[in-house]
Amino acid sequence: GMRGEKEALDICRYLRSQSSGLEGTRGALSPNNVLAKSISIAQDLYGGDAADTRIVSSNLRRSMNTVTIALQDRLLRNRESVEVLSSLQEISRNVDTISTSSAGGVQANMGGHMSLLDADKVFDARMNKGNKSPSVRGSERIKDFVQWLFSQRESKFVVSGHSLYFRWFFRMYLPHGLQHIAKQKKIANGGIVAFEVVQDSKGSVQILPNSITSVYLGFAK
Repeated sequence: GMRGEKEALDICRYLRSQSSGLEGTRGALSPNNVLAKSISIAQDLYGGDAADTRIVSSNLRRSMNTVTIALQDRLLRNRESVEVLSSLQEISRNVDTISTSSAGGVQANMGGHMSLLDADKVFDARMNKGNKSPSVRGSERIKDFVQWLFSQRESKFVVSGHSLYFRWFFRMYLPHGLQHIAKQKKIANGGIVAFEVVQDSKGSVQILPNSITSVYLGFAK
């Protein structure tokens, strides 16, 4: 809806502001400073190295709208595609978590500010298996996504997804005994959070707690 589009445009404007006006600020801060880290990630998200980055989205319209509006400058500049992954679909039975795109496809009319970009050219829907099967549990989809992640050669992933999904993601892959806001609170609507996820030689996956960085809005209050 319009509110989602406004939130996505707010992200776009924020990333633009970080890319242009804060080079001096970042240089004046210690590289370990939390703000410096956040600014650096925002600048990377805006400027982007297409060679080592994949941009992916859930197959739900609002997620696809968000990423293309928020990253429109980068997408137009780099001609990157957004890959649609059904493994990122929201964990809920609500009607707004049902995808209207078919397997291997995207919705024909993405609408709104999307008119700047041609959906057929932007989205790569080969990994979209269509609507989630009721029998596939959310945790299984998260495991599918993680398995996909570690089978790619790139090391950076821009993921447009959903707040309940990510809260479960954090609960599954942060250390079990650890108290962390990411386990309790959802990412704010239109928020950006960055983190590193690693896999050891035995295939065990973990999010590095100290890597979790609020880039824009962060976690809901």
